[in-house]
Amino acid sequence: MTLDQQGPRSFVVVPAVDLLGDEAVRLHQGDYDQVSIRAGDPAELVARFAAAGPALVHVVDLGGARAGAIRPELIARLCALAAPVPVQASGGIRSVEDALALIDAGAARVIVGTAAFASPDALARFAGALGERLVVAIDARAGRVAVAGWERDAGLTVEEAAERCGAAGVPRIHCTAIERDGTMQGPDLALLGRVMERSGIPVLAAGGSGRRRTSTGSPPPGSRAPRSAGRCSRARSRPRRSRARPRSARAPAGVPLAQVEPVRLPQRPRPPSDRWSG
Repeated sequence: MTLDQQGPRSFVVVPAVDLLGDEAVRLHQGDYDQVSIRAGDPAELVARFAAAGPALVHVVDLGGARAGAIRPELIARLCALAAPVPVQASGGIRSVEDALALIDAGAARVIVGTAAFASPDALARFAGALGERLVVAIDARAGRVAVAGWERDAGLTVEEAAERCGAAGVPRIHCTAIERDGTMQGPDLALLGRVMERSGIPVLAAGGSGRRRTSTGSPPPGSRAPRSAGRCSRARSRPRRSRARPRSARAPAGVPLAQVEPVRLPQRPRPPSDRWSG
């Protein structure tokens, strides 16, 4: 996988299922009062996406993100439906124990946002406990990091958060351009370039993607993207007509097609309990 201007552009495309209560939805710019699409049963959507054979299925519990509560039983059910495709889970994680609970429920990777920036040592603690299974969310609005379901400012600029992630040994970042989320207007390449430049680690990108033409751009001139930077594209929940493709190349309606490479997920690390207790 690369986002390198000099090299070939290839991507890991990750379809996303956003949950609000027990319904799959799409919000406009992360606004809980602006539900632009209601897609019904999230289990059906996860199964449909998994049938296309993506590298991962991304599941975010929007209500959990706002309330600070996880639902391991729901993640377990969705992981079982997605198998053997791994699930990347997010929403509501406020401690290392929460993250491990979702991993125990079957999640291959977990995304941590609010808790990752809650204290000066939080990033290092999560990185030490979770290793390659950790993804840190940098959700950006007007150049600043938003947390708690995107309803509170974390007190950090995007650049500061990216630098902290790189210094703490975070393996990858999930960066969302909130102003573009749910709009299908294309990703914020300038934002992605800044995050990759400041962190020096792989970045999964969300917010604005949804068509193939919006998922094949390069970072802006002058940015030095680290190799192996992945791109996560928000999938449409509503069917859309498309030109017929061979069965092996099909994805669920609205999911951008791209070269999908294997994602190697190590066994869950089990460090001594005192690394995250207290």
